[in-house]
Amino acid sequence: MPLVSLTYDISSGSNTAASGTNAPSTAVTGTNGDISGTTFTLNETVDFTGVADDDSDVLWVDTPSGDRHLFRITAFNPSVAAATTLTVSESATSPETGDNWAVGGVRQHFWNDTSNSDVADMTSGWEMIFEAGTYTISNSVLPLVPTGGNLTDGRLIFRSSSGDPADVTWAAGTASVATIEPSGLADVELRGLTLTNTGSAAGARVIYGDNATTNILIKDCIISGPVALYLDGSCRITGINSEFTGTSTVADSASFHWASGRSVCYFNGCRFLSGAGHGAYVNTSTGFSSCAFLSCAFYDNDESGLRINAALQDALISIENCVFHDNAEDGIVIEGTPVVDSGPYAVINSAFTSNGGYGINYASAGSDDAARVILYADYNAYGNNTSGALNNAAAGPNDVTLTGDPYVDASTGDFTLDETAGQGAAMRDAGLGLSHS
Repeated sequence: MPLVSLTYDISSGSNTAASGTNAPSTAVTGTNGDISGTTFTLNETVDFTGVADDDSDVLWVDTPSGDRHLFRITAFNPSVAAATTLTVSESATSPETGDNWAVGGVRQHFWNDTSNSDVADMTSGWEMIFEAGTYTISNSVLPLVPTGGNLTDGRLIFRSSSGDPADVTWAAGTASVATIEPSGLADVELRGLTLTNTGSAAGARVIYGDNATTNILIKDCIISGPVALYLDGSCRITGINSEFTGTSTVADSASFHWASGRSVCYFNGCRFLSGAGHGAYVNTSTGFSSCAFLSCAFYDNDESGLRINAALQDALISIENCVFHDNAEDGIVIEGTPVVDSGPYAVINSAFTSNGGYGINYASAGSDDAARVILYADYNAYGNNTSGALNNAAAGPNDVTLTGDPYVDASTGDFTLDETAGQGAAMRDAGLGLSHS
């Protein structure tokens, strides 16, 4: 199925005179349309030359609040140049007569109707493109839970037109619910967006994954709220070059909190920072899951950079080429009562610097418990951690001890290795490299 694209411009778009972007660029409009089932009667003859009938262009109908108002066009009858009726893919919620309608142009709000916002009409295979601006999300229509979909129809995509998250902000209010909850969707993409949630309660999450069929790609985004990313079910999450900031003041909160479920998570080039709790908290006790952090930075968190539940049986956690810096407690802490064959956890080619506790801390009491965790840590660098490099974990034969922070400018988040002897140079000499800047 062709991708359906809708463009939104908070400054110059219109909620009542535009609906699609593929064609035409200027909306074709009318004031007396009737819709029943999948047939839209124009009550006039209209030239739709340039508009596609392959489900990629959209008809907007000014239906009552709570009814569907976006419809994909599948046929012009009797012809595209002299149409008197349109056939659409989706069936109308209820028959309507004498409605305003539009095809083409640019829309303004994607959360414009408290009972039926644009996103409620969308499913897999739709794309929402945002021009620069701040799009306020009303509490009354949170969370975003689009209607169904499957991978065969394609992804549901939300992206900025520029690809720069500084240009487009979704600003949620103070509701104690998620900003976006893509439950029931096969594949969702968020690209080049800033998503915020100013709520204060624990339920005020920005992205909430809770469905076994959901793949969520978060690329080039800035996510900020009490919990930036929360998993409470079996999801598949991919984070690329994105920043997650938790603002909750609740203890043991985290910018990324994996609470339960058999999920697969992969983060590359991401940052977990300034959380009032942990940078990330992998707390699920469900086995047969995996979570990989590659070239990520965990820093300036009020508790640990990464907290791991020791009871993760048969759950793979891989940490490579990461930075754990200036966290108030440990860089990584493994807590709780382990079960047989907890892990495996692999930590390689990473730097642990200026943390208020240990670099890596296996905090469960007793050496017997510690022995039950499958932990491999080697080719890491440690320096200026208040309590020491490791606790209840063996140093790797290829580890490096630093005389100071090895970065160009950690205060601005630039973790590129410097050239100072005993610091960045020592890591390079040992073959350890970081790709952060």
